[in-house]
Amino acid sequence: MPDVLILVGSESDKPRIEHLFRVREVQARTGGFTAFICWPLQPEHTELAHLEKTDAVTYLRTQAIARVVLDNVPNIQASWVTMGPKIGQVALTFGANDFGSLMMEENVVSAAGTTWRMTLPEMQRLIADAAAHRRRRLRAAPAAPGLQRHRGGGLTCRTC
Repeated sequence: MPDVLILVGSESDKPRIEHLFRVREVQARTGGFTAFICWPLQPEHTELAHLEKTDAVTYLRTQAIARVVLDNVPNIQASWVTMGPKIGQVALTFGANDFGSLMMEENVVSAAGTTWRMTLPEMQRLIADAAAHRRRRLRAAPAAPGLQRHRGGGLTCRTC
């Protein structure tokens, strides 16, 4: 099952909230989304460099609103790859219950100059320090008892 994204940039709150309600409607009809991911605009080194980079407050506020609106999407993913490990950790208290996965190779946000890296022990510590319950979600293998399939091999933390 696919994930669904929103790119949060210089738009107002109204189109963001409209997008979330559209996602909610599609999910209600299809049940097709595994996770919702909020990606902040990273305009550096792109044709959008004239736009402001999304700040942490806007990102976290969008995460929190997504958790309330998207109660039918099982996972809200923290985007530590775009916001950094610490903001990713804070996102776990703003509605995220999925910390994402370790990156073998990442070419999208790194092209805009964002290059966060993390080891598995670092990821586990950040989740534990946020007092979140950890569990793994598998990518290619069928779901084992008590686990969900997920496109990434990362850790899902159950905070809600």
